[in-house]
Amino acid sequence: MQKVVLHSIGCRTNQEELETMRMALCAEGFALVDDVASADIAIVNSCAVTAKTEQATHKMLAALKKNNAHLRIAFTGCMATLHENAPSPLAHVNWLIPNKNKNEIAKILKGDHSFQKNLESDSPALALVSGVMPLSQSDRTRWAIKIQEGCNNRCSYCIVPQLRGPSKSATHSDVVAAVHSAAQAGYKEIVLTGTHIGDYHTATIPDLAALVKEILAEPYDFRLRLSSLDPQELTDEIIDLIGTHPRMCAHVHVCIQHAHAEVLARMNRTGISSSALHKLLIAIRQKYPHVNIGADCIVGFCGETPQEFDYLCSFVKSVGFGYGHVFRYSVRPGTESQEMVDDVPASVSTLRSEKLREIFAETRLRFIASQALSRQVVIVEKGTEVVGLTANFLRVIVPVGSAQRNDSLDVILTDRCDDKGRIIGTVTKDVRQNGEML
Repeated sequence: MQKVVLHSIGCRTNQEELETMRMALCAEGFALVDDVASADIAIVNSCAVTAKTEQATHKMLAALKKNNAHLRIAFTGCMATLHENAPSPLAHVNWLIPNKNKNEIAKILKGDHSFQKNLESDSPALALVSGVMPLSQSDRTRWAIKIQEGCNNRCSYCIVPQLRGPSKSATHSDVVAAVHSAAQAGYKEIVLTGTHIGDYHTATIPDLAALVKEILAEPYDFRLRLSSLDPQELTDEIIDLIGTHPRMCAHVHVCIQHAHAEVLARMNRTGISSSALHKLLIAIRQKYPHVNIGADCIVGFCGETPQEFDYLCSFVKSVGFGYGHVFRYSVRPGTESQEMVDDVPASVSTLRSEKLREIFAETRLRFIASQALSRQVVIVEKGTEVVGLTANFLRVIVPVGSAQRNDSLDVILTDRCDDKGRIIGTVTKDVRQNGEML
């Protein structure tokens, strides 16, 4: 029996895809291990969204081979797709498997080439995981369902549409079946994920809000979380569900990328104006103060002036985001921005990213303070030290005697954090273990 170790780098979708691979590998008779030294094969699910990510991936490949000279490496994901037709192979890689063949990776490793029969098919429906990993075999308490793949947008800096293709939505029946399986397996949180989930639609489900309402109507005890959305996808229906539905996670992650109108125009992100987005986010913050709003931002984009960057900083401070992810711009091959004047020095981009991260850290502390004394349900992710996540995406450590993974704890939040940035919570008398009141 061949032993396989799994690694992922990059976006959350990549991480969730590992679960699909994990199940397929088990079904094909592979043994999954955590230790590289004992593995026969390593699967690396890669990302190509930034040059920094590519550099980190090359280092990872070298480190894997250094730790196990006999290791064979299967390289898949977006960076594999980018290099699919490259004249020379990547160092240390034995299998180069682009995204279009990722779902067949277990068969490829076994030498079963039947997958090649399906390479020409271009079905509009995306196949979801046929089953769900039993809770006892998973290290997760949240189960992610990929409802969508690809993107039709053409942001000037982004290579993702080239690597994951046009937007494709999973069938309604597949999504519902996956929800049933995850809920019946005992997962207490389900996450809808994909490249661009705000574009979800089918012949019978017109948009994401309609899908969310159907899922929330299912008679199971789970909470539902959405992965990232573009600003124009923050419809009134979605906002109201996030802010008011008792089983909907009070959390929204918005890919704003920038706030200055001229930068957004150069990025070809014209779905909603900066002023309209600011007004919308402030309205959410005022109407639903318990909702955690996160953001993605890019600094140092082609021609970004000090004034444009300062505007972005003011925007972030004003909204009061609960957290943020900051990326330094790097040119990607084949994108529109490759032809633009890239006149922001790397040293300036580095300083700007550091400053914006500091601002996000300040706004995070403000949001944490606003949630002090609120009562939250924490789903325990590990029990050696009792750590878990609230519905509004706050990581909490609870100083109780013991708890098991997947326990639900009713917790009162403090305004204090430990040295790892986790909020310290205190347990109320109402403690639920695996759905049962103690």
